[in-house]
Amino acid sequence: MAKTYVPGVPCWVDLASPDPGRAAAFYGTVFGWQFEDLSSDGDGTYRWARLDGVDVAGIAGTGVGPASWRTFVRVDDADRAATEAIAKGGAAVERDLTVPPDGRALMLTDPAGAGVGVWAPSAHPGAQLVNAPGTWNFNTLRTPDLDAAETFYGAVFGWRVAAADFGGSTATMLCLPGYGDVVDADNPGWKKGHEEGGSPAGFTDIVAWLETAPAPARWGVEFNVHDTRATVDTALAVGGQVLRAPTEGFGMWSAALVDPLGAEFSINDFGSA
Repeated sequence: MAKTYVPGVPCWVDLASPDPGRAAAFYGTVFGWQFEDLSSDGDGTYRWARLDGVDVAGIAGTGVGPASWRTFVRVDDADRAATEAIAKGGAAVERDLTVPPDGRALMLTDPAGAGVGVWAPSAHPGAQLVNAPGTWNFNTLRTPDLDAAETFYGAVFGWRVAAADFGGSTATMLCLPGYGDVVDADNPGWKKGHEEGGSPAGFTDIVAWLETAPAPARWGVEFNVHDTRATVDTALAVGGQVLRAPTEGFGMWSAALVDPLGAEFSINDFGSA
């Protein structure tokens, strides 16, 4: 399904990696991605990851430093979002991520130190396919202080914290009130489909999972797959590692992995289990 991105909705994920070529080989095997080099000199500094001909993620070459997946949230004005974040105890840590003519990006940190990007699009709205095998489908904020997270992200992006009951298992979620109505307007019947499928009340407003975890706070990225256990085997065969073996919960099988450069990510078969 293609996404509708309004301000306050996560719209893009990319991998910051010291070896983008090696990373591309790994994720190309695991998820079936193809890549386009966007750098002017062809050095692979930034690549679109594509599936079925559409953009689904990015890989940014950093040259040094640890590898990590980054979440970007759609905003109208990246600099204004940075000002709001700083006023609420966050910081702007990278101000030169603009991708002309596609949009303007900044990396921020929240008061607990979790890095989150903002994206003000010009020509490129964000991921063109999500919630399908081989594409990004969930984000999770893991932080030691849920109340502080709600205060910060509520001010910067308009998010609220809500509980969702998945058949007896309760999850804490970050929601953008009214988001489900926007998506349903572009995809008539989308909300009804979720309701008939047993999704909990308010599910269509959810923009991220929220979990209590020891410091440091961090954002995690998850990708949908046909078969979680088979994908774990594929990742292991090309140099990945398992952080958490496949487990069942919230109506899906999920696992946590590490790529060959040390970037953590998760997979799940939500909708396919």
